[in-house]
Amino acid sequence: MDRETVEEAGLILEAKRVPFAAWYWESTDTYTVFVIAKVKHLGGHAGRIRDDWQSHHEP
Repeated sequence: MDRETVEEAGLILEAKRVPFAAWYWESTDTYTVFVIAKVKHLGGHAGRIRDDWQSHHEP
């Protein structure tokens, strides 16, 4: 999960993950599990978006 969140969103997550939902796919006999996690660090594209937003919204 860590690799995917960094590659797809540029996020570094805290280690604690809390599952809150799951979906079973009968066609592949697999589950998709949804979790909640705190963001530890915004990096890459997400960090640049945050920095750009802050530069336009600071008093």
